[in-house]
Amino acid sequence: MHNSVWLPSSILSFFLLHSLPTQGQTSVLQDKGGETSLSVLSQPLVVNAAAASITANINRGWAIDGNERFVGMAFSLKADEGIATLLDGYTFKPDYKLSAYYQFSLPNSTDSEYRAIYVAVAYARSYFSLLKSDNSNTFEQRLSNKPQLKVGYNWLTKIAASPVLLGLTLDVGPRDNLDNLKPVLVYTTQVVSQLTQLTDKKAGYSGVYRRATALRLNLDSYLYPQAIGGRTGLGGYLRAQTGNTAKTDAGLGVILGQKDAPAKVVVGAFYQFGDIFDQLNTEGNLLKRSGINLVAGYVFAK
Repeated sequence: MHNSVWLPSSILSFFLLHSLPTQGQTSVLQDKGGETSLSVLSQPLVVNAAAASITANINRGWAIDGNERFVGMAFSLKADEGIATLLDGYTFKPDYKLSAYYQFSLPNSTDSEYRAIYVAVAYARSYFSLLKSDNSNTFEQRLSNKPQLKVGYNWLTKIAASPVLLGLTLDVGPRDNLDNLKPVLVYTTQVVSQLTQLTDKKAGYSGVYRRATALRLNLDSYLYPQAIGGRTGLGGYLRAQTGNTAKTDAGLGVILGQKDAPAKVVVGAFYQFGDIFDQLNTEGNLLKRSGINLVAGYVFAK
């Protein structure tokens, strides 16, 4: 997936004025599913705690008549149930997402403005266990393949000398309701010397699994107030999709950066509200569909 993060003015100016290859493109401005609409080039390595994923990215850049062009690839690897789920007997079964993108900048009305459009194609594959409905307390192993096509727009400007970053994408592809199913554990119990032992634990999801092609809108926006140093970003995101898996997620977050961040190390903390209108009719309490997500990005020193 095509990802990114805001750059301080000095670093941003470097990328805008010099058509040099960059180190990578991955972002701490992600939701719990690892998605974002922002695409400024930085951070080739990002760890997303809620998504249990790590993402790496490479790209190349050049300029044509003063306008920048970038092409690149990103690769995400995850294991929702721990490292043990990567192996099924002697078969290696990783969950992954591979994407390729092309981005080009647009003419700007001011020196402090930056606008860009990008297109991306992606393919994701994941394994999950779904509890059977026959009361056997056993799981059915499922494989999910998800191709995706995405078009995005990014705009960086200033309001009262404080940078503002806005990202918008539309994408189409298969979506499912796995995030809204109930996580369950199945295990065998045995009483030994008045102690209950739990063995043969298996994890998965319970509920009615749905999958359909959907149109999805992603919106991200962050403000970096100069009044508090310009290294702290405040903002959030909105995720809305149509179809049989229609739902709307929203999140609020704070981005913290050290000197030269995010070119060095940046940490983001987000609170996400899942399915805020309960469109999937899975849970009446919004707080039960909410949670905190931590994301960290890192660039290896040269």
